[in-house]
Amino acid sequence: MGKNKYGIFLVFVLFTAIGLLFGLLDETRSEEKEINESKHRAMSAQESFSAEKRDFMEKARIQLDKIDKQVRELEIRMERQGAEVSAAIVQKLKELKAKRTTVKSELEKLETVSKQKWSAAKKKFTVAIDELKDLYEKASSKASAK
Repeated sequence: MGKNKYGIFLVFVLFTAIGLLFGLLDETRSEEKEINESKHRAMSAQESFSAEKRDFMEKARIQLDKIDKQVRELEIRMERQGAEVSAAIVQKLKELKAKRTTVKSELEKLETVSKQKWSAAKKKFTVAIDELKDLYEKASSKASAK
């Protein structure tokens, strides 16, 4: 009978150890699953950010190209007017070119900005391009008044 009790005890210990081992394996699998899900969420968030950034950058470049074209057309009109061009209009053109340089710089910063700094950089660019549009409108209206 002593051997039987010892054998039953060993079987019990063996099954307990196997149960614990499977429990640890299940826990490890759960942790791996959580890690994989977390990685997937992070990748999805990065892909979403990349898509948003790409779309914004494309629209920003289109806006800047449009303003560049308008400024070139304004310069051509000014050249045709020749000596009649007022100093105020010439000054507005200089301001336009300086602001355009600022806008281009802000656009270049957007290309490399991190996700954490994206909103602030995007806002800064938007303000700069809005100011450029306003300057163009003022210069264009002055040129048209001539």
